[in-house]
Amino acid sequence: MDLDERRLRDEDDREAPPPQGVRPLTAILPDGRAVRLAVPAPLASASALSELARFAERRALQLHSSTRRQSSSVRGLSRTIAADIERLSAAQAARAAAIRRRLVARQKRLDERVTKAVTDFRAKVERQLKIEVESAGRLGRRDLWDKIVIATSLPLFAAYGQQGQLTNSSNLALTLSLLVWLVGDEVVRALFGSEEKSVYPWRDTDIWSYLAPIGNVLTAWWLFGDRQNDRFLTGVTTVNVAVAATGPLPFRQIERVDLSSRIAPDHRDDFETFKEVPVVATVSAARLKNGLGAEIQGLAASVKEGKLQLTFDVVTAVPVAGPSPLGEVDIAWIVDTAEPAAATS
Repeated sequence: MDLDERRLRDEDDREAPPPQGVRPLTAILPDGRAVRLAVPAPLASASALSELARFAERRALQLHSSTRRQSSSVRGLSRTIAADIERLSAAQAARAAAIRRRLVARQKRLDERVTKAVTDFRAKVERQLKIEVESAGRLGRRDLWDKIVIATSLPLFAAYGQQGQLTNSSNLALTLSLLVWLVGDEVVRALFGSEEKSVYPWRDTDIWSYLAPIGNVLTAWWLFGDRQNDRFLTGVTTVNVAVAATGPLPFRQIERVDLSSRIAPDHRDDFETFKEVPVVATVSAARLKNGLGAEIQGLAASVKEGKLQLTFDVVTAVPVAGPSPLGEVDIAWIVDTAEPAAATS
């Protein structure tokens, strides 16, 4: 409360101490002068002390009531905090359980999607494998039957084709027939088949595939069955030799062989008009009587109006009384059925 305790101490040291019960004060006036004041300290009365005691008692009761209220508030706050903690714990546990349920449900949906995708993929792979295996089987069967059709064409080309003439009508016809029976069903299916597309890249064998080899052969026979396909005709003709007169003179023998049955119908009329048809004949065997010294001389062969004429002489070393059979002679011959070059020129 002193404004300048040091100064008071200094003054107390120089002056006499103030009377007991007086409280010294120093006041600073507006003009700056300092004035010392002495304020007596009166004693408290009994009523004031009683009032002070009652005030202290009331204050203690208020403090006690406030303390009880604060204790009750603290207990309520504790219960609230405990309830909040319990509620928060329950909510947190519920949220954790909900999160777990959502995670489990999400994982289950994901697992179901993955399982479904894997199942679908496996089904597609198995289906594709079945398609590939079936396609390989179909391709193998088609390849087998196509090879059979090609194999049937080899003897047809050998029988009806013209060697060394690729653009010959017979070769072209045989090639076209082979292509028709190989891919004709595919062409027909592509032009007139259903628009529904099959999952198999190769069509399986059907009645067309099984009939193709036979159909190829029948087509070639239908086209070339009446044509002359064998250029050279060969045969062996047995001639019974007999003499009609007596003497050692040569006996002329003439044998005619009808070739019409060996010529194809389409070529028969043309063959009968051919001139100077190439023909070769030779004696393959002779079974003549012994002791006559018989020989075959002057063998000649010619074709006139589609008939083969064989002419030869029989000469004996001794006279033979005729008419008399002398035995048999086998004559082998070969005739060219193609149109002679001289006739063409």
